[in-house]
Amino acid sequence: MKINSQFIDSKRPNVINLMDNALEHILGTYVEPNINQSDNEEKFRIAKLSLILAEIAEKAEAYYKLQEQGYEKTPYSLN
Repeated sequence: MKINSQFIDSKRPNVINLMDNALEHILGTYVEPNINQSDNEEKFRIAKLSLILAEIAEKAEAYYKLQEQGYEKTPYSLN
C-alpha cells in the first residue's frame, strides 16, 4: 500500500486511544442498534471481547513505550 507522505504523521498514535475509538464506533454502529435482538450470552461475549481488545491495546502501548525508551539491562530481560 502506498500512502502519500503528506498524510503520514511522524508522531506515533496512542494505541489505547485508537482502540477506544474503534470500539466506540463498532459498538455505536453495529451493536447498539441490534442489542434488543441479542440474548444475554451474546451480550456477555461482546463485553468480554471489548475487555480483551482493551487489554491487548494496553499491552501494545506498554511495548511501544518500552521500545521508545530503549531496552535496559535487567535480570528479567535475559530470560
